[in-house]
Amino acid sequence: MFCKSEKIKEKFSEFIEPNKGIIGRIARLFSNNEDDRLDLYQDILYQLWKCYPQFRGDSKPGTFIYRVAFNVACTRLRKEKRRKEIHEEYVLHSIRSKGNTPSTDNDDIERLYTAISKLNDIDKSVIALFLDEYSNDEIAEILGITKVNARVKIHRVKKLLKKIIENESK
Repeated sequence: MFCKSEKIKEKFSEFIEPNKGIIGRIARLFSNNEDDRLDLYQDILYQLWKCYPQFRGDSKPGTFIYRVAFNVACTRLRKEKRRKEIHEEYVLHSIRSKGNTPSTDNDDIERLYTAISKLNDIDKSVIALFLDEYSNDEIAEILGITKVNARVKIHRVKKLLKKIIENESK
């Protein structure tokens, strides 16, 4: 027979398991190397464990997990003040995992990496969520902004990426 804490652990595992890729992507997005990635992954899991009882089911579990993971990563960035650019593998992984590998050569992907690395952290997060095919409403909820603001940010980030890529091509 299970004790109460074992049931909670089991439910938490069931809650996390189908969404652990989200944690990994956020950890990869905000880390420069494998050690930092693993540390951030553990920090996110710890914070999720602490706030799991607060999850009321008002949103999808993945949205809740993404928001917690994003907040932990941003808090860590502010404390460390050492993160300057996105890890290029994140975008490649996102594009490939969704089956959206461009039909052109790897130069296009590299140009995209380079352009994204020049964005500020919020813009990087916006484009990462967009590439992960989150809806505008979900992006707004995760980032804690209005739906209109999310749409505007997505549009502006795409426009900025296009401009960066065009300027580097010259």
